[in-house]
This record gives sequence, structure tokens and C-alpha cells, in this order.
Amino acid sequence: MNTIMLCHATQRAMVLLVAAGLLPVASLEFALAAEGKAEPERVALWPDKAPVGDGTFSEDKAFITVHRPSIANGTAVVICPGGGYGGLVTGPEGTGIARWLNRCGITGIVLEYRLPGGRSFVPMLDVQRAIRTARANAAAWGCDPARIGVMGFSAGGHLASTAATHFDDGDPKSADPVAKAGCRPDFAILIYPVISMGPQTHAGTKANLLGGNPTQEMIDLFSNEKRVSDKTCPAFLAHAVDDTAVSCDNSRQFYEALKARKVAARYLELPSGGHGLNGYQGPMWDAWQTESLKWLEEQKIIPTEDSIKDARSGATGEEEGFIPLFNGKDLEGWEGADWVVEDGVMVCRGGNLTYVKDEFANFILRFDLKLSPSGNNGLNIRTDGAIWNEIQVLDDEHPMYANIHPYQAHGSIYGVVPAKRGFLKPAGEWNSQEVMADGSRIRVTLNGTVIVDADLSKLDLDKCIDGNAHPGLRRTSGRIGWLGHPNALGLKGAIFIRNIRIKKLP
Repeated sequence: MNTIMLCHATQRAMVLLVAAGLLPVASLEFALAAEGKAEPERVALWPDKAPVGDGTFSEDKAFITVHRPSIANGTAVVICPGGGYGGLVTGPEGTGIARWLNRCGITGIVLEYRLPGGRSFVPMLDVQRAIRTARANAAAWGCDPARIGVMGFSAGGHLASTAATHFDDGDPKSADPVAKAGCRPDFAILIYPVISMGPQTHAGTKANLLGGNPTQEMIDLFSNEKRVSDKTCPAFLAHAVDDTAVSCDNSRQFYEALKARKVAARYLELPSGGHGLNGYQGPMWDAWQTESLKWLEEQKIIPTEDSIKDARSGATGEEEGFIPLFNGKDLEGWEGADWVVEDGVMVCRGGNLTYVKDEFANFILRFDLKLSPSGNNGLNIRTDGAIWNEIQVLDDEHPMYANIHPYQAHGSIYGVVPAKRGFLKPAGEWNSQEVMADGSRIRVTLNGTVIVDADLSKLDLDKCIDGNAHPGLRRTSGRIGWLGHPNALGLKGAIFIRNIRIKKLP
């Protein structure tokens, strides 16, 4: 009962947070739907044959099923069911968990990973791909790409801990937008997990993953308590002391490794329940759910009860918070030409557009952005209306822009600081972008990756890398707007903006 009450409290917080502008307006897409109304979406992880990890590919398939909540708080969890790497317990350790997470405002993504049969890297490749897929589709699924975690049970806990300790930043040169995304989870929840392939492992899980006669190198590689680093994500663990199938030493050793490297962690050692915690019911099962939600609140991964107070304060202007700059209906507060509102989205057909109701000095600006093919625009910050201080907006993967300068790429401080490339989604897909201006520091984050982080005070703004002076970047306050440029063919490429909101900084 306590767990359900906590989830309902979380839902109430979501309503208030969305209303106050402290959460993405995308959450409203779910707020109007009845719980469970949105049909789960089953997605194949690999577009063709799936990699095995040794340079070969297999015909067997892996899937995720995306369960979206009625009221989304932006957090998502990839769920790894157990089954000893010989099967998948997708009911109570998959779909049932997703439904519980949905009641708490969290998107649940159930992973049907391929069973290894001694192909040791296959499950790891699947969970990494699932996290990349969630991150690449964050805007479409109403998720924050910086709040995508992993959860696992039993052997699925081993897979989740593998994701937490074996990861990369993605391949920015890949033509596949999913492969471009990083696969490090932002948090992990491990419930009666297998962690080690050493003496305390579960024999059947080990044999299914590594085969009958694994090398010590492979045993060490998949003994995840040995793979913890200071870059491992925060983790919550729960395990019953009377678990005779999978020793709680698995959780203890992983927890100690996290603490030794000063990684945020909590270990809930339960007095009873055995493996499966009394068949997924009762006080021990309720305990890990309640405590894991509290831990997620402490880590600021989901809203806390204090967020309700913050939302009320923000709604009355008593405290700072994100406020919407676009009401989804019309261009109230904006002035310019050739912009329209279609289906709750700001659409540029040509000219400039400026927000005239306020000026901003230090701030965090967040928005969702979609480009038409060859689309060209710019975000103008701290402007007086005459000077352009442009953050580039450009479909920089379009062939007509093959020869642009680095400082012209999407997200660049135009002419001044080039952005990292490879993190913009293809034209026609939604991106999540954030721009922080704090004194002389400008930081641009695209789809969860920081692509620009510059201190303008350390640059010669009178002679920048494009050969021009950009004195407007010395301005400490001004308006925000959009710059409707023609593209390389002289055409005005459309851009689409939604969920634009801002938070003033001191």
C-alpha cells in the first residue's frame, strides 16, 4: 500500500510540475490520457542481423517494448528480466515492473535480450543497444536523455550491472542515429542480482553466459564487481540474506566496490524473501520498491515531495524555476514574420522571431527542435535586436553543407566556437537541446551530449576564428530569438520548435 501511495504522490507532483513549467511540456501528451491507454510499442533493436561480438551476426532477434505512463516525469528505465540466461521471466520481472514504473511516472522499457548459449557478448550488446535506442528516441518518448537507467533481476541483474560497468560514448561518425548515442546508464537498480562469475556466482547463469570451460580472462571480464570505476553510474541494490539460489555476497561486493570508488550507492539487505522475494509479493517485495523510489528521489532522478512545494512556488513566482516561453496555441510574447503555430509547434517559414516580454542575462534554455532537410536557422541570445549572438541551427549533415567550416556546424557559437558533430538527429526527427549562458560561459547540450562548453572571456572576440569580430558576445543580457536564414540554395528551410522553456540563473 505504501508503494502505491508514493507513486500517486509522484503523479500529483508531475501534474504540478508540468503546470508550473518545471518539467517538459511533452509530459502533457501523457497527462490527458487515462492510465494504460497508450498501447505498448514493441521495437526491434537491430535493423537487420544482430551482432554476436566476434565479427559475425545472428538471425535471432532482440526487442524492447516501451510502456509509457499517463503522466511522464522524464525518467526511463530499461528493464532486464531474469531467467539464468536460459530464458526470460518477462511477466513479473518485465511487464509487471513496467506497469509499476508507469504508475510512478516512469517510462518502462522491457528488454527481450537474446539468450547467449555461450555467446558471451550477445546480451551485453543488446542492453547497450537498448539504452542507446532509448536515448536516441528520448524526445519522441517523452524522456530526458540524461535520466535513462537500467534495472535487472537475477541474471537480468547481471546484465544490468554489465551495462553499468561496460559502456562507451557512442560513435559520432556512424550513419545510424542510435549508434551515435552513448550507452552508459544514468543509474542502475539491481534486485537479487548475479554480479560475479567467481565463486559466489550462480552456476547455471555462468555456464549459459560463458560456456562450460571459460578462460580466467572471460571470468574476470564479466565479474562486474571487478569492473567498477569512478565513472560507473549510481546504483541501488536489494537482496535477501536467505537467498540460497544467488548469494547476497554478489550485491555486497558490488556495493563495496562502488563505495570504494565514491560512487553513489545504496544496498538494502532484506531479512527474508529468498530468491524472487516470496514470489514477487509481500512486505519484502514492497520494501525494495518503496526504498528504490526514495533513493531515486534522493538522487534527483525523479521528483520529490519537495517538488510539489517548488512547483507551487514557481507557479506564483516566489522561487525561480523553468517557465514556458510558448503556450502551444499562438505566438503570444513573440514578434516577427513568417512564423506560425501548427499542432502545438512553432514553425519557421522564413523570418526572424524574438521573445519581447522579458530579457535574460544568465539562464538555462531548453527546447525540442526538428529540422527540415537543409534547414538553416539560429538561436539569438542576449541580443538587442540589432546584434546577432548566434548559436547555429543547421541540418549540417545535408550534402549541400559538406564543405562548411567547423564553426558553422549545428550548435556552434557561430564563427567563434565550433561544436562537436555527430549528435544531431536526421532531418525530420526531434532533438532535445539545452543552452546555458552563465556569465561568460556558454554551454550547449544536444540529445544529452555537451557539444560546446566555452568561456568567452578567454577568447579574442575582436578577431575570431571566422576572421570577424563578435563584440555582441560581450553583452551580459538581452532578448532571445530565432534567426530565419536561407539555406545554401537560397530557400528558407523550415524548423520546428516545441517545449521551449527557460530558467533564470542568479
